[in-house]
Amino acid sequence: MRTPNPVEFATRANAVEARLLPLGRFIERFGEALDPPILYRSARQNQGFRYLAPDARHFCLLKGARAVSGMNASALLARGGYPQEIAVLIRTVVECTSHIDFILLSAGADGTMSPGAAATFMRKYFADYQRDEPTDYRKAPLPQEKVHRSVGDWLDIRARAIGLNAGTRAMHELMWNVYLRFSAYVHARYPEAIDLYGGNPGQFHPAGMRGTPKDGENLDIIETFITTVSQSLAHVALHFELGFVGNDPILRPWAEELELWSLL
Repeated sequence: MRTPNPVEFATRANAVEARLLPLGRFIERFGEALDPPILYRSARQNQGFRYLAPDARHFCLLKGARAVSGMNASALLARGGYPQEIAVLIRTVVECTSHIDFILLSAGADGTMSPGAAATFMRKYFADYQRDEPTDYRKAPLPQEKVHRSVGDWLDIRARAIGLNAGTRAMHELMWNVYLRFSAYVHARYPEAIDLYGGNPGQFHPAGMRGTPKDGENLDIIETFITTVSQSLAHVALHFELGFVGNDPILRPWAEELELWSLL
């Protein structure tokens, strides 16, 4: 891959940041549509914002906010030329969007959950609200592979219903493959960590890799996952019938591009 010239890079980076604006606006409006959190103070030292009676809508808002924050940070990291850090954040984005889709499979339009693994997963998620002692930290209540299988199987059924996905790998396998690839950057695996090396003469680049072919690769990755996050938030908007999308001057063009006609 060739190195984009400065003007080309700046143009693409500006376009990436413009695509992120409606995603941030969606999180803002979604948060306003729900009761705000309260400032929780434990009996010891911990304090922070918590929801009084969270449901599936609050879960999707939190995971969506984390995904959009990760994409905004990735755009800033691209301007500095940090591919490793972008990959670490994308791994978080991938997990957050899969969790949103997993919860929506069992959620009602009012945020209530049907009994099952997703309801248990969400209940344990919100039960993890204390941070006073090291023992307060808990492992994830559901293996990520099970999340991928549940969402992937649903996507396969949808695809077959419209004549797609014939002869391809199961969707949960594709989701797991993406997750593993970006997880390798989180754990600094050998091939991924040594990708910091390059140049003539060769050296490591811990202060960024701007002005290399990584510039174009970084933007390619970010553009792809902006689409992923957009589709996930669109799923949220449709599922919970969030009518504010069609009335917002920033969100309406976004909704039209995604063909969310039922909200307009």
